[in-house]
Amino acid sequence: MQILLVAINARYSHSNPALYGLKNNLNRPCEIIEFNINQPLDYMLGEVHRKSPDILGLSCYIWNRQQVLALANTFRKVVPNCTIIVGGPEAASTASQLLEDNPGVDYVLTGEGELAFKAFVSQLAEGRKPLFVPGLWYRDEQGKPRFIPADPAINRPDLTEINFAYTSQDLQRLKGRIIYYESSRGCPYTCGYCLSSTDQGVRFLPLDRVKKEISQICASGARLVKFVDRTFNCQPERAKELWDYLIRSTPKEVHFHFEIGADLLDNESLTLLKAAPKGKFQFEIGVQSTNPQVLAAVGRPDRTSRIAANVRELAAAGNIHLHLDLIAGLPLEDWASFAASFDRVFRMRPHRIQLGFLKVLPGTPVAASRERYGLKHLDQPPYEVLETNHLSYSELWMLKQIEELVETYGNSRRFSNTLTYLIDTAYQGSAFSFYLDLARHWVETGLYHRKHKARDHYDLLVQFLEKKGMADNEALNRLKLDYALSEQHSDLPKWAPQEVAEKTLRQEQHRLLKDPEFILDSFSHLTGMKGREMIKRTRLVEVKLDDT
Repeated sequence: MQILLVAINARYSHSNPALYGLKNNLNRPCEIIEFNINQPLDYMLGEVHRKSPDILGLSCYIWNRQQVLALANTFRKVVPNCTIIVGGPEAASTASQLLEDNPGVDYVLTGEGELAFKAFVSQLAEGRKPLFVPGLWYRDEQGKPRFIPADPAINRPDLTEINFAYTSQDLQRLKGRIIYYESSRGCPYTCGYCLSSTDQGVRFLPLDRVKKEISQICASGARLVKFVDRTFNCQPERAKELWDYLIRSTPKEVHFHFEIGADLLDNESLTLLKAAPKGKFQFEIGVQSTNPQVLAAVGRPDRTSRIAANVRELAAAGNIHLHLDLIAGLPLEDWASFAASFDRVFRMRPHRIQLGFLKVLPGTPVAASRERYGLKHLDQPPYEVLETNHLSYSELWMLKQIEELVETYGNSRRFSNTLTYLIDTAYQGSAFSFYLDLARHWVETGLYHRKHKARDHYDLLVQFLEKKGMADNEALNRLKLDYALSEQHSDLPKWAPQEVAEKTLRQEQHRLLKDPEFILDSFSHLTGMKGREMIKRTRLVEVKLDDT
């Protein structure tokens, strides 16, 4: 029996840990193919067909539902006798409708799949119809969707009963890509917009097993390990022990990403984390809103002050990349409230602000309350909000434009000196006001729907500053500094003020690079390089900044 599991990932660097977990808990031969959503259906169909599967399993999420179902329905036409089963959160939340609308899909598996999929395959291998698999949707003899009730022992098992997701061969295959790792399942929170709101508690792998498996991942040559735990530090003592282990016992070139609750960090955790090697850890922190009424509407506790204090402390240490999330379109959040949330998060000084938009996921409490809050949303994945009782479509559309500019100018970190100056002076500390002004300019001038080269964004910002009467020497000098730091091998643009002759700057550059003390103090990474190589890797630019 040939078993093939297929993932269609958002991009090549991603992988699908769920499928590796299914494969390595089967105890029988099984193959995995991972595609990405940018590859054509014809290519995916051909690759799957070459494997001649008897059982085809497809992993379905909101970002790949269209491709997954197209592949299932098309493959059914060319291989009618293959058993096709779909799993994953998007399939589980719409299972009955999915079976009604997609003749190519035979079964939908809900819940945690390792033991359930093993039972499913075993029953098929014995020549039986799999009608004794907890959590399985199937069609009865009349073609109507039917459900086999879940069994916690199968669909929500003790994690010690599940094998490690990866073999050594799997890890070698994934070399150069993100390795996803799960040390716990479940979420301690009940956020109304999240499918995890229905989870009952959190289950943890034993610490000794986590350390052993992380050691195996590191030994494989992995560079980025992304923990998929919903809130990694929901047990602070456990988190501290693991963080300490990762700092002390893993190679310096391996980095780790976590989704954490910043409000759960105590003084001991902060002290430990601030001592971590720079770049060792990346934290994603869901703030979502800073409005207490909005947070209450979606079942989140209001711990904004605690989050802000801890994030600012970590930001000041400068050794951990901090990624903070906001969600636009939450119940009760109006324009002024969202602007205030954005500014408060900006003042926490994260490296990245992700401005996301509410997804009204089927099966969540927010979806059940859509009429109460006037939530209008896309009928198909990603179910993104279009309008609410408190935010119009035009307002949400403008927030989309702001999102793009936050990515381009803020999250790229290529304009940090300029933006700090502009926001602090011309916008009195309101980052939202700056981005709104910039977004309106982009819309008015038609820039928002065009593609632009990275270097063009400097010129476009100058045009905006000139239009607003903000193109003073300080702003242009700061922008010149940002340009020189990011575009080291490009000539300075015409708008960049330059009083010192280029020949004089080159002479000064040569003089500085011949000074060993200067190199040791300012450019230690150049130590030992030949003069020509150092010149290629450096640039001297005149920048006059206001000392105040």
